[in-house]
Amino acid sequence: MRTSVFLFMVFVFGLTGCSSYKSYVSEDLTSYSEIKTPKYNDEEIKELFARKANLPAQFKLAVYFKHSQAYNGSDWRWSQEDRDSILNLLRANAPKDRVASIFELNSHLVRDPDLRDIRTAAAKARADAVLVIEGVGAVKTDMNSLSGTYVLLLPAFFVPGNTIESLFVVNSAMWDVRNEMLYMSSSSEGQLSDEYVPAWKKRDAFYLAEAKSRALESFKNRLTQDLSQIR
Repeated sequence: MRTSVFLFMVFVFGLTGCSSYKSYVSEDLTSYSEIKTPKYNDEEIKELFARKANLPAQFKLAVYFKHSQAYNGSDWRWSQEDRDSILNLLRANAPKDRVASIFELNSHLVRDPDLRDIRTAAAKARADAVLVIEGVGAVKTDMNSLSGTYVLLLPAFFVPGNTIESLFVVNSAMWDVRNEMLYMSSSSEGQLSDEYVPAWKKRDAFYLAEAKSRALESFKNRLTQDLSQIR
């Protein structure tokens, strides 16, 4: 009788874990971005088409690293290593005949995260264009079909009855500081899925950092290709 009850509980827990588990999709995090996609009417669209490239023969490029707030309780930050690696990549691959200098825009100059304020801060720094690089990440945990064994308590120390998924999305766009002309944009993501034993679970920051590393690797490859198109 006890065995039958136990097997029934395992079955119920297993179904619950399988049915409730859903993978993250990049749209969830993209929509969470604080730089919201603007809405335009017909007149505004005509005005946008009327804008022309306004960069001087050799222009100064500011790079702003946008840090979105925590999503679903998952906090993170752009590390000095992250910023340096991207800046070094830009300096090594940007066409020397077009880009006079590349520098990081100090975050303290930006009061609000909207594009207008970022452009204003870039203008104060005498930049001709600003590359906004924004990241957002999240970590989700859930039970899988093995979690039903936890009713015996001891399996919680060696049975991987939980699933964790981490997703990090990097969005970037290069804007003309003077007239908000968009020169290039891209989006990359990194994802990590794993099963773990509750007693030995690593911190969420570990999984988020790994997803961010994967996203940045993809982003750098795309950025190198985009830089070659600046003429």
